[in-house]
Amino acid sequence: ADLATGWLNDRQKTVEAKGKNRIEAWNDGFFSSPRASADKNRIYESWTPLVIRGTGAVAVPASMTGPDRIPGARFAIWCDRAQAQTAPQVAAGIRLPLAALAQKTWDPRTPALSWTGFKALANRV
Repeated sequence: ADLATGWLNDRQKTVEAKGKNRIEAWNDGFFSSPRASADKNRIYESWTPLVIRGTGAVAVPASMTGPDRIPGARFAIWCDRAQAQTAPQVAAGIRLPLAALAQKTWDPRTPALSWTGFKALANRV
């Protein structure tokens, strides 16, 4: 798993160097570990609720995208192998991305805290 996660992170850097902005991996078999972990800060640093798919904001009038128009957000947790992870493992894996999603749903502007500062705050809460 560490090799696959490290390889995907390296592929991300490769496509960014070529002017592209993301790759996606869909596999419930990936696990994080102390040696290699997926880059999860992109939600916090660059995503906004205006991004429906991909990385670009949708082209709609501002009146249609205000905070009152976005009642919430959610993650979809897919698992083809029910025993791949326990519920606590899933919860631990999505804790920071879910916190980032909540922050950006509440306030889609560029965050005041750095990703490091945000992680420290999330760990205190």
